[in-house]
Amino acid sequence: MRLADGIDRERWEPRLFVMGGVQALMPPATLATEIGSYHRTIAGVPWLVRRLRAFAPDAVLSTLAYTNFVLLAASKTLPNQTRVLVREANTPQATLNALSPLLSRLAPYRRLYPRATRVLVQTPQIRDALEDLVPGLESKIRLLPNPVDVDILRMARPERISGPGLRLVAAGRLTRQKGFDRMINMVNQLPAETMLTIFGEGPERAALEAQARMLGVAGRVQLPGYVNNLQAHLAGADAFVITSRWEGLPNVVLEALALGVPVVATPDAGLNDIALEAIGAILIAPPGESFIELLRAIEVCDPTVLGSRKSLLPVAYHADAVIKNLEAIFEEALM
Repeated sequence: MRLADGIDRERWEPRLFVMGGVQALMPPATLATEIGSYHRTIAGVPWLVRRLRAFAPDAVLSTLAYTNFVLLAASKTLPNQTRVLVREANTPQATLNALSPLLSRLAPYRRLYPRATRVLVQTPQIRDALEDLVPGLESKIRLLPNPVDVDILRMARPERISGPGLRLVAAGRLTRQKGFDRMINMVNQLPAETMLTIFGEGPERAALEAQARMLGVAGRVQLPGYVNNLQAHLAGADAFVITSRWEGLPNVVLEALALGVPVVATPDAGLNDIALEAIGAILIAPPGESFIELLRAIEVCDPTVLGSRKSLLPVAYHADAVIKNLEAIFEEALM
């Protein structure tokens, strides 16, 4: 939505097509939107194809692998001039692991992604994985990170748990992928004043709460669920921690950096490339003693200067730069 709403309206006429979950999207009033309320992506395919054929866009950009598969499968039914671009938000192997065995055996990446005019990826890691998986796709892949509106983010008033000690924040869906169990395992090896807050909801909540109780750190680990002001809690943290077992490039990491918050991550979290750009802002170590040592070296921030920390986010990830990059990709695809 941020990309669509931000592109040059003198050159482009963006329109957002949504097949489900619109209650959580809240598109901006300035962005023309068409809504098909379907609980499953596959059920919305006929509606999406009809609307695309009627609108006859010069280009359509899809995001998330499941929607990409659907759109590419239907691409031959679209108007001839329509260029199809897809965005890969996660590592392809993670997506394949999440598919049913039948769908995975159909090799959707190898069969469908060659149909795309361009494939947008967030990181070189995802690019390399796609190139290995789909021979000949190299010439179609373009890097495009998520856009971060730094100025708006930095308007957040920091929220912080009172008291002495390190304040660590993590965020994401409570699933095995996110590896919050790894972080909880390490809490009791940090100073007793350390507090870990994990924002998000998901099927692993009960297991994570039980783990914290078993390790005797339930009083130092908070799971408040989803919040509408996550940016404020990020701004109040001494560090953002990410112990995922696999990732693409989580947007919350970019937001933490924009707020001046250092990030401590596992090698599986997909941050190796951006760590080379944000020098010193992202610390990477495997879960265990090395990770704990990095956390022990984090300084407790003076609460009076929380909101004035300098952004650590490289300029290439700022919204204006990303939108200009997307416009250039559209221009190239339409040549």
